[in-house]
Amino acid sequence: MKYRCIPCDHEFDSESTSKPRCPRCMTIHDIEPMTASATAPAKGGKKKYLGPAVLLGILLIGIAAVLLLNPKEGSEPEGGNAPSPNDIKARLAELSLEPDQVVDPCDASDSVKAWVDQIGPGDGPEATEKLQTALLRAKEQGLWRPHPQREPRPSAPLSAHSLATRFMSTAKEAPYEALSYELACLLLAGGRVAKAPVRLVEVLEFDGAQSPADPDGRLGRYAVEVGQGSEAFLLDPYSGRSKASAKGRTTALDRLQEAAPYYGIAALSRLVSRQTPEALRLNDAAVALDGRSGWLRMGRGLIIAATGAIEEAMNELERSVKTQEEPPLLVDLAELQLMTDSSGRSAESSLVAALSKTPKYARAKA
Repeated sequence: MKYRCIPCDHEFDSESTSKPRCPRCMTIHDIEPMTASATAPAKGGKKKYLGPAVLLGILLIGIAAVLLLNPKEGSEPEGGNAPSPNDIKARLAELSLEPDQVVDPCDASDSVKAWVDQIGPGDGPEATEKLQTALLRAKEQGLWRPHPQREPRPSAPLSAHSLATRFMSTAKEAPYEALSYELACLLLAGGRVAKAPVRLVEVLEFDGAQSPADPDGRLGRYAVEVGQGSEAFLLDPYSGRSKASAKGRTTALDRLQEAAPYYGIAALSRLVSRQTPEALRLNDAAVALDGRSGWLRMGRGLIIAATGAIEEAMNELERSVKTQEEPPLLVDLAELQLMTDSSGRSAESSLVAALSKTPKYARAKA
């Protein structure tokens, strides 16, 4: 039978009818059977979803863990005033971080330059496409596999420098569980080495049939925009989308904003390890870099909720939704509302709002 993995959007065949495992990201959760119409190449084909009981169980686990984060949105970056890497590190040094935490995650370091030289892509937009091809080849070779975008890892994200170093290492290691953000940062840094006009964008949804079935939550989905004006196109190394397929609603990030998700994701990693004070400190740094982000404030609210300060957490969550009324934020707000309003009316209102924007949102329906 044919299945689709919702977290990484991979289609595969499996003989198992109970808990088929995705061969790409190895998850057994959020796997949906595909109908004949869903596997057809025509656009707009309908999808089947997991049973409500299974999804409700996943949703309740999310409430108990209080470990949720969603993609962020900001305004367009201002042209001509982008801070230099030195300015970014100077700004980070002001944020009460430990010295080893002052990281420019998208810096075109010597390690990134060596990785680009090893691939030998040349210059310009075409060179960035070659770098994406190299990243996808590395996945085929077993160097990395996609990490589910709704499951925070205990380990903090790697910078472009660290990921390039790992990919060039000759040591035999297990495939790296790569995040969308990490891959996009490496592709972005490599594009800068190749002197291509590139910038980091956050993908809120892709054009056409919604894919993955639910919007990416907790850890976000990031891509690289290459080129300018009408010639610009997206590259999404996480799922292998090229300029022919990676089209959708995006938000461009400036040099300070592109570093913010690094600290937002790192904060959730600390929360997974029950290091709540450190998680809050890292989230403070993320919000300082991009104070307009509803996604980072949602993460802040969930970290505060883990301390037991539910009222303060609810204020942060409500503030995040007022900033950006995106469906994943509304669903995360609903999950906390279920903990504070036993009638369920406030949660239902948030879920109705989410479904009005994304009618096929399986998690919201559950």
